[in-house]
Amino acid sequence: MKISTTLHAITPIALTCIALANPVTWDGEAGDGLWTSPQNWSVDRLPRLGDDVVIKDAEVIWDNTLENGNLLAESLRLDGKTHLKVAAVIRFNHAQIHIGSKAKLTSEQEHQMFLDWLGGQVTFESGAELGGKVLWENKLQPSFTFKLDAQGFKPLRPYIFSVDAPPENAATRYVVDLKDYRGPSQKLVLVQFDRCSKDTYPEWFSTKSTEILNAGVYQDCRFEWEKETHSLVLHIEKNHSARDAQDGTTLIKMGNLTLNQHRTNSSQ
Repeated sequence: MKISTTLHAITPIALTCIALANPVTWDGEAGDGLWTSPQNWSVDRLPRLGDDVVIKDAEVIWDNTLENGNLLAESLRLDGKTHLKVAAVIRFNHAQIHIGSKAKLTSEQEHQMFLDWLGGQVTFESGAELGGKVLWENKLQPSFTFKLDAQGFKPLRPYIFSVDAPPENAATRYVVDLKDYRGPSQKLVLVQFDRCSKDTYPEWFSTKSTEILNAGVYQDCRFEWEKETHSLVLHIEKNHSARDAQDGTTLIKMGNLTLNQHRTNSSQ
């Protein structure tokens, strides 16, 4: 498992792409809650290639059957108490997807609907909800980042893990960001499915396909697939030999000798 704290520079080309991105927000002026109504968008047209789409505090129905259900936007953010209900197949088409801590992504009513991640770069904040009769399908090397809060992570609960393409699942990346985590050593459930369409394999979640960001004192972390419960879990282990910034104690190791150094308040 790769543990990374590196800050990556933004290239001039990337900056140019960011500058050319078109912000498109949901205003709901059509009053029907449908993705495919142009008047529901700030630009009075449907999101298209190059758009950065933001939906905040709105209930929206994905009813798009054009382009085989492909999301044509460059990115999609579900912020605030947004609820995106999937009433047709949605293919995320290499877009950057961010689902906030109070947002929901579910199927419309009790219909089974495919979430084809299709190379998407997806971030879930703890508290985001993903549920209903949605079928999670990995294609074209998608990546999933789980952002923990101070206590941990609220499990996502899709319906079925569609594993009809084993090579696609083996190439999928899973990332955990521990920047805000302050909890103890524990096991966290990240995603729990009702069932899987076919057998799954532990190597899909090995060190080759997982990454831990901002590990800090939690250096001993690993992913695991629990076949019995159809769950992706994260084992968090706090490294007690690391620096504890909260109580001002630093552990200094020299060979077999450990020195405890406690900082005092110089203003006293």
